[in-house]
Amino acid sequence: MFRVIPAIDIKNRKCVSLIQGIPGTERVSIDNPLDVALRWIKGGARIIHLIDLDGAIEGHRLNSPIIESIIKYSRIETQVGGGIRSKKDAHELLSLGWTG
Repeated sequence: MFRVIPAIDIKNRKCVSLIQGIPGTERVSIDNPLDVALRWIKGGARIIHLIDLDGAIEGHRLNSPIIESIIKYSRIETQVGGGIRSKKDAHELLSLGWTG
């Protein structure tokens, strides 16, 4: 099976597109990552991939509240990466999607 999974990169609480993944090369910046996620879902996405670039690059998960809101309102499978450096970090993220 082949699936297209939309990826949303988040830096400084905004959606960004980096040139070749290099920090400081943002060429697109959209203020509301939740709106972007919901647009993908409305367009038919059944899974989204979120990357906390601040967490990945700088080591602190600045965008956790945004990621939490996307998980809460999207109600679809969500992959998360960036800044997960401990079991505690992983547990906190996994608990966001816990419904049972």
